[in-house]
Formats: sequence, C-alpha cells, structure tokens
Amino acid sequence: MRRLRPVLLSCSALCFAALTACTGVQAGQQEQSASQSGYTFKDTTLMGNDNRAIPARVFRPKADCSPCDLIIFSHGAFATFDRYDVLLTDWASKGFVVIAPQHVDSEEHPQREIYKGIDSQSLRLEDYFKASSMFGADDFSFDGLTFSGTQFATGHSFGGLIALLAGGAELKTGPVVAPDGVVAPKAVVAISPPGEIADRIDSVGYSKVNVPVLVITGTTDKLPGFIDDWEIHLDSYEASPAGLGYGLVFESMNHYFNGAYGRIKPEGLAAQPSVDTLNSQISAFLRAASAGTP
Repeated sequence: MRRLRPVLLSCSALCFAALTACTGVQAGQQEQSASQSGYTFKDTTLMGNDNRAIPARVFRPKADCSPCDLIIFSHGAFATFDRYDVLLTDWASKGFVVIAPQHVDSEEHPQREIYKGIDSQSLRLEDYFKASSMFGADDFSFDGLTFSGTQFATGHSFGGLIALLAGGAELKTGPVVAPDGVVAPKAVVAISPPGEIADRIDSVGYSKVNVPVLVITGTTDKLPGFIDDWEIHLDSYEASPAGLGYGLVFESMNHYFNGAYGRIKPEGLAAQPSVDTLNSQISAFLRAASAGTP
C-alpha cells in the first residue's frame, strides 16, 4: 500500500517528531472526581430542526481558557459521549473546550426507539452543525468562557466520517452544504474512520478535504464483515491533498483501542501508555494546525 506525505508512523510509543515530544499525561476518567482533575464538564441540550433535542456534554479546562478553541467530537455508531472519557477529558485538561453531541443511533439516546433503523448520517451532521453554529456565534459564552472562533472536527469510527465531511469530504450524492453560521474546522482528527463505502463515499470524495487531517488507526483495527483489513481506515489519508494528510498507526491496537474507549473493557487500562501518546499527538497536531504549521 502506498505511504503518502507528510509522515506515517508505526507507533506504540512513538510520536510525531516534527510536532512534539512524547508526554505522559494521565487522562481523566469519569470515576475520578472532575474537581480533582484539570477539567470539569456540563451536560446541555442543543435544539435541532423540528425542535429535536440533541443531548450533549461539554468538557472544559478548570482554568479559564478564554478565548477558547473548540473541539467538536462525534462518537462511534451506537456509542455515546461518556465512553470516550480517556480522550475528551484529556483534551479539556490540555486547554480545549470539547462538545460531544449524543447522536440518535446511540444505545443510550433517550429517544433511540424513534430513530432506530434509520441512517443517522444526516442527523449526525445536523448535530455537528448545531454545535458549531452555537459556539461560533458572535459574543457567545458558555459556563463563563468565551470562544476564539477556532474549531476542530474530530470523531471515532462513524464519527470519523462525520468529522471528515465537516472538513470538506464529499459524498457520492454531492458535497455537504453547511447552514449559515457554521464555522469551518481548522483541522480534522479521524480515529478509525471508514474507508471507501459503496454508494456513499470514495477516494475522490475523501480527496476534497481542504484542511489538515490526522487519520489514526491500529494494526488490529478490524470490524469483521465490514472492515476486514485495518489499512482500509487509511483511505482518507491516502486520498488527502498534498501537504494536508497525516497518519498515525498504533501497533496491536484494535478499533476500540483494546477497550480504552467506545466499547470499554477492563483490559483497556493496559492501553493507557498508548492512549497517553495518542492524546499528546492529537493535541500537538491541533495546536500546530491552529498555528498553520503541521
């Protein structure tokens, strides 16, 4: 398989040397007291079209980061925001505000039965757009914080596709048109995103991403019957325009980082050193992208 610019690392404890050195940061967990960590969180509700309620959780640094950069995170299919604490609380502790909507396909969505069986892609995009426009509005404040206008699109699995679409990827049915008020992301982080999907998106569509994109996967990142080769997750990286695509591959990490997020298992604790590396690289990438230097 081709390996394209600017860099792709096979990594269990390696780093983007061009961006930063490794740091070991203890990620906050919900079982920890948020008040004893570098972050706090609040649950809120956004309003979608037709008065559809969109539950969301907002993670923020304990210190005032105003004007704050915003990360919008889209969870994996059937998951929910509180299965990604090892990522989202760490990003908040590093100075970002993170908003994670709960999509209608979540197993824990309060109205899941109403939406069960539908293709949730359009509603997921609506969730993203509502979060972006709300936090991007002039003079908007949340929990005493103000915002810089810099936003980043991130997501895992199906959520990785949503982040890529927010960053300019085009569906086979045509480009995604964002409503007025939506802020274009400064960069995209797609963790284990799908590859090309028949009748939905291909390499041409992925090549339309017009901001720096970091694509992350692992060498055991497979979903039998859907993704049988872990390298398929790199399709959007392979298609990225020159100078915009970055890839990060973790040795022996699966779709859920061996149980660290998404589908949490006790053995996920053993993945913490790699999670720390993952978090340090994501935050370094976002800061570099914000400065225009990835």
